[in-house]
Amino acid sequence: MRKVSGFVLKNWLWIALGIILTKFAVEYAYQERGYIAYGGEWLVLPCLLLAVSMARDAAGYVMVICVRAWLQPGKGRKRRRR
Repeated sequence: MRKVSGFVLKNWLWIALGIILTKFAVEYAYQERGYIAYGGEWLVLPCLLLAVSMARDAAGYVMVICVRAWLQPGKGRKRRRR
């Protein structure tokens, strides 16, 4: 239960945004079809949460690479000799 509540606290903004976008997607799909059916519009929230998770992971990897490049002696920025 702690994992679920931690996940919700960490991602509450994205969950709320996904619910709102899902509502609009379902209404739009109903207008297009003219009848109630279940399709890909219900995948808006899971896909949004997956994209946020992937973006966070990618940002973490980029930060690690940048810090390693910055801290390695002799590599990265070279100083000019006078």
